[in-house]
Amino acid sequence: AFLLESLKDLDDNLRNIGSRLYVLKGRPEEQLPLFVEKWKVTYLTYEKDSEPYARRRDTSIQSILSSRHVKVESFSSHTLFDLDHYTSKCKGNIPTTYSSFCKLFNSMGALRLSLPPPSLETIPSVLPDDLIDATFDVPSLGEMGYRDAKTSPFKGGESEALRRLEGKVASQPAW
Repeated sequence: AFLLESLKDLDDNLRNIGSRLYVLKGRPEEQLPLFVEKWKVTYLTYEKDSEPYARRRDTSIQSILSSRHVKVESFSSHTLFDLDHYTSKCKGNIPTTYSSFCKLFNSMGALRLSLPPPSLETIPSVLPDDLIDATFDVPSLGEMGYRDAKTSPFKGGESEALRRLEGKVASQPAW
């Protein structure tokens, strides 16, 4: 539920500035090629995933889209460095202690700089009909075949996180 709430919050925030989140439903290997063609996409980016299933899926999608002359680029942003960079740097000697991990981490080089937040000019606007087309809405747990039940004590989304942070900071004036 937390991740779906986070996606819904992102969609709500995008809609507030005249855009939206498009959620494709189905197997990515089938859906992405269809919509890349329909929407005339020439450049696709995605979050790199290290899980074996995701690597196979992403390799397949890259192959399909590259054959259609779509530039595909992945980025690793859920860790400070790409996991492949860690494993190549340690030459197969995976750290088994915190101190050995710190030694490896300190040898990785400088962290990449953070990107500036997007501006309104960089966020594509959508046609009014697209804003009300429920085809691409964030699905509910029920629509995904799960029981609609609150499974997390914390509500997902940036708006909720900022609200909670503000409450915590306000209650700690010394911060």
